[in-house]
Amino acid sequence: MSDFNPARINLAASYLGCSLKQLAARAGMGDSTIYGLARGDMPFLEGAARKLSYATGLPLNFFILPEHVFTEQSLTFRRRPRMLKPERERITGEFTMLANSARKLIGIAGMEHSTDWISAMAPQYTPTAPDIERLAQEARIVCGIPLDSPVNNVMRAFEKQGVPIAPMRVAGTNGRGEGVTSPTRPNDATVIGYFSGSRSGDGMRFTIAHEAGHLILQRHRRPDTTKDTEHEAHAFASAFLLPEREARSLLSPSMTIRDFLPIKARWGVSIAALITRGHRLGIFDNERNRSLMMQLSARGWRTTEPVEVLEEHPILMRQLMGNAFGTVTSPTTATAAREGIEGFLGIPAALADTWCDGITITENDDKPDQAGTPYGKDTQ
Repeated sequence: MSDFNPARINLAASYLGCSLKQLAARAGMGDSTIYGLARGDMPFLEGAARKLSYATGLPLNFFILPEHVFTEQSLTFRRRPRMLKPERERITGEFTMLANSARKLIGIAGMEHSTDWISAMAPQYTPTAPDIERLAQEARIVCGIPLDSPVNNVMRAFEKQGVPIAPMRVAGTNGRGEGVTSPTRPNDATVIGYFSGSRSGDGMRFTIAHEAGHLILQRHRRPDTTKDTEHEAHAFASAFLLPEREARSLLSPSMTIRDFLPIKARWGVSIAALITRGHRLGIFDNERNRSLMMQLSARGWRTTEPVEVLEEHPILMRQLMGNAFGTVTSPTTATAAREGIEGFLGIPAALADTWCDGITITENDDKPDQAGTPYGKDTQ
């Protein structure tokens, strides 16, 4: 009986962005062979697995793991309209690997219940606009953020509540991908993937809050349309980053475009998002909203706004990886053994390095008795 999982062949092809036929050519296999293996019509034995491992650069153990494979339909993408099908397939493949790896790491760390707050908070009905405002405030309270203060670090806020956040490797290559998660599978790791460099610092803060909105609002339900799915997450992100009471005190119909600059600097929210927030709250009517957006475009600020908001970086995946396979020497520094990563998680060590936003890879699995605890005590 074969110990290898034929479903992983399709996953490898998705991750690499190639067809089974192209994968067969890489591995020196016939088309009929790889299709037979992938369908389970032929036994998937070690010889074939080794060929595929060599051809793909994926560890041999990748082809053994009996893990859930996500579908594109189960994910929520924050993406640009021009993202092509092969790009979406590659994201789906990598996210499958990321979520399964995060689930294992969370289990090792004993953090299986760290995101129970999301399931408890998540609505089982279609939330109204006031409901979303309330849920965003509740999320702030859970994250320990005062309702009248900016979110100093969006990534850290959710990581502290058990949500791993990881830069993705295969996407964002064309600036068309922004963020991805899978909100409606509570038995899998609650994890957010993002595409580093695809957005400015303020844009990425919004993207992470947007994906958190998917996790919270759509844990127990899924809106009928993609438009509604995205609209809810946008509304949540806006309310999380700038609560309604503060928005109404800061924004007014008589504002000039330059009046937004100090607000952006303090709250870490783009001018475009501030205008949209004001419009959704009725502070700016349709005509004023259109005028402000036109001014934004006329200055070239729709693509590059003034006032730099620094890029945020995650640390939880690095700490989880170090805790499992190496050492955690500080909140931002960890090592992990290649053998543990590739043998237990079945992923290339280089991919783990990407997800950790940088980790020192060692060539053995020796680790001290005292390995640091995940997500230490650093402040927001």
